[in-house]
Amino acid sequence: MNLSLFIPETILTAIIVTLLCLALGKKETISKLLYPLMIFSGAGLILGTLAGLYHSGQLFSGTYRLDLLSQ
Repeated sequence: MNLSLFIPETILTAIIVTLLCLALGKKETISKLLYPLMIFSGAGLILGTLAGLYHSGQLFSGTYRLDLLSQ
């Protein structure tokens, strides 16, 4: 199993967990960190997607296939 096929999903999960932790904080903290977090998370998601764009392979004993068409 090629773990580099999970790059976009891993980055998206990290962004979601970070936003969840941020939402549990104080309102002043949210207002200070939201804009930079969105800029960095958007850039990270785009870079992660581009890094995994041309990867192809099969996962879970061949039951799930990833290639350019499925992305």
